[in-house]
Amino acid sequence: MAISPLNLSSSLVQNLTNSRFQLQDLQRQLGTGKIAQTYGGLDGTARLTVLSMRAETSSISGYQRAIQNVDVQLQVTLQTVQRFADVSSFTKTDFFNSSFDLVDGKQTIPQRTAQTSLDEVFALLNSDVNGRFIFAGLDSGSKPVETVEKVLNGDGAKAGLKQLISERRSADLGTSGRGRVDIILAGSTVALSEESAGLPFGMKLAGVSNDFPPGQVTGPTGAPQTISVAFGTPLPADGDKITYTFDLPDGSQESLVMTARAAGPVGDGEFLIGANATATATNFEAALGTAVDKLAASSLEASSVLAASKGFFAGSNTSPPQRVSGPPFDSASAFTPGTAANTVIWYTGDDSSSPPRESARARIDDSITINYGTRADEEGIVNLIENLAVLAATNFDETDPNARARYDALTQRTGQALGFPAGDQSPADIAADLAVTARTLELTAERHTVALNLAQTLISEREDADLEEVAIKILSLQTQLQASLQATSLISQLSLVNFI
Repeated sequence: MAISPLNLSSSLVQNLTNSRFQLQDLQRQLGTGKIAQTYGGLDGTARLTVLSMRAETSSISGYQRAIQNVDVQLQVTLQTVQRFADVSSFTKTDFFNSSFDLVDGKQTIPQRTAQTSLDEVFALLNSDVNGRFIFAGLDSGSKPVETVEKVLNGDGAKAGLKQLISERRSADLGTSGRGRVDIILAGSTVALSEESAGLPFGMKLAGVSNDFPPGQVTGPTGAPQTISVAFGTPLPADGDKITYTFDLPDGSQESLVMTARAAGPVGDGEFLIGANATATATNFEAALGTAVDKLAASSLEASSVLAASKGFFAGSNTSPPQRVSGPPFDSASAFTPGTAANTVIWYTGDDSSSPPRESARARIDDSITINYGTRADEEGIVNLIENLAVLAATNFDETDPNARARYDALTQRTGQALGFPAGDQSPADIAADLAVTARTLELTAERHTVALNLAQTLISEREDADLEEVAIKILSLQTQLQASLQATSLISQLSLVNFI
C-alpha cells in the first residue's frame, strides 16, 4: 500500500513566492538603477522629496534656457556698445591731433576716417541675434537704421543730412553772410543788433564787457537786442578792449574781442583810434564788420552744421525732424515740421517714451527679472552718430581764407562732444549699465547650477539604487532560494515507505 507524499506547507510556498518576487525586483533594480518603477514605489517621505525636487529642477532648467538665450544677445550688445565707446575715443583723439591738410581738396584724413567709422556704427546698429535686431527696441523685427548713403545724401524726394545742413547754414548766415546781425553806423555811434526779435537763426547777443570810458557802451537791450558804442570824449585809450559774447545755434558761446590801437598797422580784431569820435566810430565799424564776418564764416558755420545734425538725428517715425521754412532759406524766420515723405528718417525702430532697457526683459529666477534692451536712438549713441556724420558730411575749400578757422571750430566742438561732458550719456555708460545686467545674469546662472546639482543629488539619493548593495542582496537571496528549493525537493519526495 503506497503512502501519498506529504503536502508542502502553505507558509513555505508563500516564502518561496515572496523570495522569487523579491529576486525579480532586485534584478530590475540592477538593470534600471532605480529603486522603484513609479513614484508610488517609494516610501512617503522619499516620494514627497523627489516630487518637490523634480518640480524644482524643471523650473531651474527653464530659467537656465532663458539665461542662455539672453546671454548670447547681451554679450553681442555689450561688445557692440564697447566698440562705440572705442570709436568715440579714437575719433576725439584723432581730431585733436590732426592738422588741416586736405587730401582731396575737400576733406582731411581724419574726416575720411570718421566716414569709415560712421559706416561701421550703422552696420553694427543693424546687427541681429537669432533674427532679433538688438538696437530696434520693441520693434525688433526690422532693421532700425537707414543706410549711411541715404542718411547723408537723401533718397529721391527725401532730403538727407547734407541738404538740411545746407538749409540751416543759409538760414544762420542770412543774406549778408553776417550771421543775422546788423552793424549800423550813425555819426559817432556804432550799433550791433540782431536782425529781428525772436528769430531762431543766426547769432544772438548774449552780453558785452569793456574797459572803454564809462557810459559809452550800453546793452544788450531792446527788441531786437542791440549793443551800442557811442564814442565821445575821452576816446578809448590804446589797448582798451570791448568783448562781445554771442550765443550760437548749437548752444555754444563765442566771444569777439575788439582792441583799440593808437597807431597802425592794425591786425584782426583791432581798430585805429581816430582824430575824433566820428573817425574812431568809422574805423571801429569797419573793423567790427570784418571780425563779425570772420566769426560767422568760422564758428557760426561750424555751430550751424552741428545744430542741423542734432535736429536731423532727433527725428523719428513719430516725430520727423524740423526743417528750415523755405526757400528762400537765407531769409527764413521759422522752422517747419518735416515729413516722412520729404525727409529721410534715419531711425525707424521703436521710439516710445519708455526706457530703452525695458524693451527687452526676461525672468531668470522666481524673484529676478532683468531688462537688457537697447535702442539706436539712445543719447550716447545718437551723440556719437551726430558728430561722426557732421565730420563726414562737411567739405572745405583750400581757397577759402576762413576754411582753417571753420575746421578748427568744427573739430573742437566735435572733440568736446565726443568727450561726453558730465551729465551726458556716453556709449561707455550704456556698456556699464549692460555690464551690471550681465553680472547679474552670471551670478544667477551660478546659483542655479548649485541649486540644480543639489536637487539632482537629493533625487538620486531617493530614486537610485545602490548597485553594490543590490548585487549582494541578489547573491544572498539566490543562495537562500537554492537552499529552500533543495529542501522543498527533498520534502516533496518523502513517502511512508521511505520514511519507514
